[in-house]
Amino acid sequence: MALALGCGGTPVEGSGGTSDASDTEDTGGGGGTTAGPSTTGGSTGAGPGGSGGMTDGTTGMIDPTESTVDPTTGSPMTTIDPMTTTDPMTTTDPMTTTEPMTTTDPMTTTEPMTTSDSGMGEGCLGIETFTLDVDDADLSGGWYSDYALLVNKDVARYDVGGGDGNNNGAVWTLDIPCEDEWRVWVRFLDDGDEDDFDLRVDGVPNPQWARFDGHCDWSVLTYRWRQINWRQDGESCDDNLGDPWVQSWGPGPHELHFKYRSSEAIADVVVTNDPGYSP
Repeated sequence: MALALGCGGTPVEGSGGTSDASDTEDTGGGGGTTAGPSTTGGSTGAGPGGSGGMTDGTTGMIDPTESTVDPTTGSPMTTIDPMTTTDPMTTTDPMTTTEPMTTTDPMTTTEPMTTSDSGMGEGCLGIETFTLDVDDADLSGGWYSDYALLVNKDVARYDVGGGDGNNNGAVWTLDIPCEDEWRVWVRFLDDGDEDDFDLRVDGVPNPQWARFDGHCDWSVLTYRWRQINWRQDGESCDDNLGDPWVQSWGPGPHELHFKYRSSEAIADVVVTNDPGYSP
């Protein structure tokens, strides 16, 4: 009796009957269980009980072309299009700088040298004209400043009755800016025959004086212009009126010393390197 019970199967509740040893294959139908290990996540078969609908029915692998589910974690897989990235080669152009090569032209300087300040005896670059009057003169030996109605200004006048006939002078000193040929014009008082002065330029001639003739004929009282000239001893007044005494001056101070002879007043002195100048 005991042996018979050990060989017979004990009925299991809910099995629907006695299990046949030959009927162990799971057909994938609903409700049946097998003696194999339990599975997770629902049915492991390829039937309608499968999960997701995206699993290959043959291999059980997720088709990477149709699913964005990560095959490892089962979570949706988000990828960045490998062709869509922030361009790693986009940089600030290394050749673009703030004008590093812009410099002041080394050959360009501010007034590197002019003939007015070089002191090297270079020729003048253009016309230079200087007008001097009694305010620019050094007066001595009877010369003084006096108002002249004929020219409506102060002039250098010599005191004929009280001046020193041997040591007198109306002296103009001019700082010449550049080397050139300079002409000296004088506006003097013409009050009679042979209105003239003794004259030295930069101390020449010495010990004699040059004779500067202004006018050679009698005339009404007036002021007139004349370029300085140099009459030699023995010459007449008319011999040198048209022969100006042109000065070859370089940069620096130059002196015009007028000494009284017959004309007693000088209103203006003009020094110019313009050969066509006419006051």
